Amino acid sequence: MILSPAGPAKFIIGMMLSICLFSIGCESHTSGVTQTDTKTQIERLFNLYKTYVDIKNKAPANEEALKEFAKGLSDKDKDERMIGKDLESIFVSPRDKEPFVVVYGQSLSPGGAPVAVIYEKTGLNGSKYAALSIGYAEEYDLETLNGYIPKKK
Repeated sequence: MILSPAGPAKFIIGMMLSICLFSIGCESHTSGVTQTDTKTQIERLFNLYKTYVDIKNKAPANEEALKEFAKGLSDKDKDERMIGKDLESIFVSPRDKEPFVVVYGQSLSPGGAPVAVIYEKTGLNGSKYAALSIGYAEEYDLETLNGYIPKKK
């Protein structure tokens, strides 16, 4: 039996198309919310927290202090610091629909050991997004994230 050169090429193209469609279908969604939405939201909240620290030279003591501070920021400041204008929604994870856990009073130390400053309360499928004190947000499995959560004194 002789195979035409088009046979293997069609098979490979078909497999590549199937893989692409499968990976698109498997992206984590919760009611149309993507992982990118959650990462963006936690980054905005972290940017607000960092702005507070930068301007006041200390970490916010509680949610009320952070929200009150946010009200005083101009739209220009919010844009330049990538906080966004919707200050209420940045406190809630779009994936689990619960308020983010914020470790108020936590200092930000880019050169120190990383600790979680903000993270999802419940997360999705055994993982949670977290913003670390060293300045970036990522999705972590629960075991890894627990290593970054500051121990209560």
